[in-house]
Amino acid sequence: MAGKTTLAVYLLQAAPISPQGSIFYCLCPDRLTHPGGSVCGLIFRSLVAQLIRVKSEVLPYVYEMFVKLGATPSLSKVRDLLGTLLRSPGTIYVILDGLDECESADQRHVLSELQNLLRPDARTKDEKLKVLICSRETKEISRKLNQARQIFLRDEQQEMSKDICKFTKSSLAELSDRFPTEIINEVSGEVVK
Repeated sequence: MAGKTTLAVYLLQAAPISPQGSIFYCLCPDRLTHPGGSVCGLIFRSLVAQLIRVKSEVLPYVYEMFVKLGATPSLSKVRDLLGTLLRSPGTIYVILDGLDECESADQRHVLSELQNLLRPDARTKDEKLKVLICSRETKEISRKLNQARQIFLRDEQQEMSKDICKFTKSSLAELSDRFPTEIINEVSGEVVK
């Protein structure tokens, strides 16, 4: 795991975003897929659901344009809906975790679709969508994101281990009244490994 999921969840909980902004998280391992299902479609549906929960003012639009008409949740419909919802006020941050666990073709497809969504609004030149992909490096991800800003945790292993150790000790501190110190230290050591 190399700390990427820990980092993603921490950012989801603690990222300093403006009150007008929203942050969403999607874990996309293979086990999310089902026969005939599209990984990209599942990711986009997850993001649409999160957006609707946070920005309830879009619910009447979603109802009128999709639910009332009985639209099937095909990738093209979900993509269009997501694109429309992303034009709502405020910056939207998406943390996509585990893309490396998907098949190569799914990685390519998800990254292509995300690149289309990431194009700035032509009218305002505004980049309202910011995406963080927490993933191990794969051929497909490297090829598609070679121009994107990248941070490699392997280059920060020592500092990352210190941070994970601090976070773990802090999180386990509340258990000190119920468990012996030796057990807490052992658990902490295993989590940091």
